[in-house]
Amino acid sequence: MICLSTGAVVDAAIGPFQGKGHSEHGLLREIQGALCAGDVLLADALYCSYWLIASLQAEGIDVLFEQHGSRITDFRRGRRLGVRDHVVSWKKPARPSWMTHEQYAASPDELTVRELKTDGRVLVTTMPDPRKTRKKDLSDLYMRRWHVELDFRNIKTTLGMDVLRCITPQMVEKELWVNLLAYNLIRLLMAQAAVESGLRPRQLSFKHTVQIWTRWTLLNTGRNQDWQSDIHQPAAGLLCCQDHQDVAQARRLVLDRHAEPGRFSRCQPQDAQHDGVVAMPGDAQRRGGTNRPFQGPDRRTTTIVVVRAQGAGQVHRRRGVG
Repeated sequence: MICLSTGAVVDAAIGPFQGKGHSEHGLLREIQGALCAGDVLLADALYCSYWLIASLQAEGIDVLFEQHGSRITDFRRGRRLGVRDHVVSWKKPARPSWMTHEQYAASPDELTVRELKTDGRVLVTTMPDPRKTRKKDLSDLYMRRWHVELDFRNIKTTLGMDVLRCITPQMVEKELWVNLLAYNLIRLLMAQAAVESGLRPRQLSFKHTVQIWTRWTLLNTGRNQDWQSDIHQPAAGLLCCQDHQDVAQARRLVLDRHAEPGRFSRCQPQDAQHDGVVAMPGDAQRRGGTNRPFQGPDRRTTTIVVVRAQGAGQVHRRRGVG
């Protein structure tokens, strides 16, 4: 899981590349416990499942998904809230193979959800009150799902995790966790620098922070000549710098070099400008993009969920699987 406000990884699930246990829904269920009541989960159409919505709703977690293509939306049904905006009930479908009979019996016979059409897509949410969550607010919220794609690019490309170099499955898994630890250390530095300056962490550039932090670490360890070769392997420098007591200097460098007041608003690829939230990737893969799974020698894939704490009177969340 990734906190959207800071971009830090909260939890992750690893499963086989194919066969039993590789399902993104199954991997999500493994780390669903990291979500808390009051959270809002934002995801693409793949996750618009009766069972996922029911389990999250039972724990007090709201959702905002794009409607799955297999479900027909008829705005003439249900309780009308506005133009192409209504509240409807979904009947419980047949029991899936992965669900036990006890779990199926405990599931609700129907779900009450809100369906709305905006910006050419149908959205599904468990926030039915239009006075608290306006249609435009939900539309803007879903547009912010793109942040998770940028986070995955930072993890896989900026940190060099697009190619895993270990041989055995056990070492590949360790390599993933070490890289995620390095990623979190960078995000921690960005969050601390942002708090001290009254900025949002999303206003700072992740890549620039990696470059500044790695350069600063190498200078303080007497390895100035090697910094250009080590800049693509920040994990070693980040993990060894725990002995330094002047991290505040690095935070000041991060702010002095690249604080950008409007940076937090980047969402969709160059066209829309929005604030931070929570989401799941997947669209980029279906569009033939470069958001590929992490692959090691045993072709294992990693699932990461993005989540951000909810402010008073606001909905902010996002989730991602790669």
